[in-house]
Amino acid sequence: MKRLWTIVECSIGSWTATVGLDLWSWCIGAGWDLRPSNFWIEIGPVYFDINHEEPWPADFESIPNFTTLLHRLVYGKLDVKFEIDINIWRIGVSMADPRDWGLYCGPLNVQIEYCKRYAEKR
Repeated sequence: MKRLWTIVECSIGSWTATVGLDLWSWCIGAGWDLRPSNFWIEIGPVYFDINHEEPWPADFESIPNFTTLLHRLVYGKLDVKFEIDINIWRIGVSMADPRDWGLYCGPLNVQIEYCKRYAEKR
């Protein structure tokens, strides 16, 4: 099943604004990032996104990290992380794929992954 649909997209210089539909995200909220520069608002599966095309930095450590890991549980291939993302404020549930779920309440979120990166950063 197709997940994302672009309804309208407009480019102004190196900036792109998009209105689209993401059937795997059922959240109300907003957020931003610095690399690449991005701001988004979502209401249910409808999202509005503004981003700036720019190259990734050579040193990924120079990208600010707005996420604080509060607690992590790993059981077999199940990885559950309790986090605070000060750059993401949303309420709802979102899936990156069927094995990667996010439950959001303001800046607090629970990331539930199965059989993904469970062996990393234990």
